[in-house]
Amino acid sequence: MIEKTIATFYLNSFVGREREIARIIRRLAHTRLLTITGPGGSGKTRLALQVATEMAEHLTLDIKWLDLTTLTESALLPRALATLLDISEQPEHPVTHLILDHLRFRKLLLVLDNCEHVVEACANIAGMLLHACQNVSILATSREALHVLGETLWLLPPLRLPDLQHLPPLQDLMQYEALQLFVERAVEARSSFEVMQENAGLIAHICCRLEGIPLAIELAAARVNVLSLGQIMARLDDTCQLLSGGGRRMLPKHQTIRIAIGLSYDLLTEKEKLFFCRLSAFPGSFPLEAAESVCAGEEIVQGEVLDLLARLVDKSLLIAEEVNGEMHYRFLKMIQHYSQEMLQKIGEEALLRERYHNWYLEKPPEHIGKNQKTWQRPMNFLPFTDLKGHQKKSTLAGAREARKVQSRLRILAFGPTQVFRDKYELTSSNWKYKKTRELFCYLLCHQGKSKEHIGLALWPDSSADQLRDYFHTALYHLRKALGNLEWIRFENNLYFFNRQLDYWFDIEAFEEVLAQAQKLLPQMPAQAIPKLEEAVELYRGDCFEDLFDGNWYLLQRKNLRKKYQDALLTLGRLYSSEGQHAQAVQVYSQLITHDSFLEIAHRELIRCYERLGERGQALRHYQTFVQMMKEELGVSPTSETRLLIERLRRGEDI
Repeated sequence: MIEKTIATFYLNSFVGREREIARIIRRLAHTRLLTITGPGGSGKTRLALQVATEMAEHLTLDIKWLDLTTLTESALLPRALATLLDISEQPEHPVTHLILDHLRFRKLLLVLDNCEHVVEACANIAGMLLHACQNVSILATSREALHVLGETLWLLPPLRLPDLQHLPPLQDLMQYEALQLFVERAVEARSSFEVMQENAGLIAHICCRLEGIPLAIELAAARVNVLSLGQIMARLDDTCQLLSGGGRRMLPKHQTIRIAIGLSYDLLTEKEKLFFCRLSAFPGSFPLEAAESVCAGEEIVQGEVLDLLARLVDKSLLIAEEVNGEMHYRFLKMIQHYSQEMLQKIGEEALLRERYHNWYLEKPPEHIGKNQKTWQRPMNFLPFTDLKGHQKKSTLAGAREARKVQSRLRILAFGPTQVFRDKYELTSSNWKYKKTRELFCYLLCHQGKSKEHIGLALWPDSSADQLRDYFHTALYHLRKALGNLEWIRFENNLYFFNRQLDYWFDIEAFEEVLAQAQKLLPQMPAQAIPKLEEAVELYRGDCFEDLFDGNWYLLQRKNLRKKYQDALLTLGRLYSSEGQHAQAVQVYSQLITHDSFLEIAHRELIRCYERLGERGQALRHYQTFVQMMKEELGVSPTSETRLLIERLRRGEDI
């Protein structure tokens, strides 16, 4: 029998995990210690409760549940267990001896829930029980293993998710556990909520963006009482803010995703916390040698990196997976967001960005090619592709300029958006409505989207009937403005911009030139300079600068700003390596104008001044930078910048 108190924490039903439940019950027949591990919010407690409930119903087995959430000290664990077992304390006998005597001949399943903050104490008590009490089995939940002899680890996978590229029909789609959980919790939050063919795809996208994590899905579903599905989807980039609340029916530690992750972070050592923060420099998965190069330094020596990786994997904060015969590591997106926040707080963001940048620039091309599917390069030099995924052919700068002038349709998206049809610029009288132009920009940036996806981006709060009217009105005026129905094609239920016709698009040109520069950098860096100069010239300002209604383009704007920034940084370094320090000064000054708090740019500018023989100017710039950081951010430059200045003052080469 399980105590009623634990069951009252969860008034809603348990969804999914049937296979895991059956397998764990079978496994417990052959092992005496099974630990369910996984990151915060993965559903370890709920699964353990369901396992224990089914075992209590079908087996003649005494089950005791010990929730360790509120246990503040490891030393209190024996006393808490004694209280659970109704063992009276005897001053002349240690509590652990009383527990062992009490359980020595009893048949019992002991559930130790939330062991991670008292893991050593749990390991000690489990070891003693397994040795002295032959009929006692233990089911534990923890974000890390207990590391007890005979322990079986059960890494809890995310809830099953569909393939977004091949979504099945509605009846088959709802067989996936993640969607079942979302819909059930959404109905609890808003009784009128129902899943239909029109919104099933969006629910699938939300669950996939949340990576099948049960707590995240539950918290997102709870928002349907105040947000539409489109609004929830749009806010998933800020998961820590969106995924909070959940109501009084959830355990306090589960009422925000931030608390769930923060609990794991708080249990790390200071060195583990620093390493955890530094790993946020990697936007995707990464190998050991990348972590050694980027994250080692100062408090962390290179030889410690492997052990630190292993410890974060063991604590369910990092995922390890084999890629092409090599182990790679990655964060869950929600954990990565938290890690990035912590990195900003310790003030190493600029330093890590520079190390990350240098690492990938220094890798030989054959090594990068081997791992390019899983690594993201710092400069994100990705070529624009056509509808079939084929890279567009490179052209010489002169030919590109001629095409820009002669193309039937010319689109300038950097800065104020301008569209030219033949020799004439399309104006508001051509577009008729703002949404007509925004629809065109959206289709330019997405390689085929359904009407529903377009509606979520441009008209997120509209009903199905309203969306149909708004969309077809905008589409009619768009085709009329472009002067040719073939510019916007409709195939396989997808709308897309026809890239087979004659056009020029500055974002594509920008990406294409950057891709060419990236190809030249490893072997012929000097020849990459004109490519980078051309890319920098194309960037006239933030993309779609005058679009304000939607927010679908904000991520693309952020990515393009980063590419522009990295292009300037690389161009400045190439100028310096060629001895063109005056040109490098101009580039770094331009970069500082773009981002005045980019410390690496200030540091490189100081180096350039020194190499030009302007030591006084270098020191004056440093003082100006220090003052700006203090007044604007209340912080001082990083240790790397301060060390650079100390060397400069001593007259050493920098």
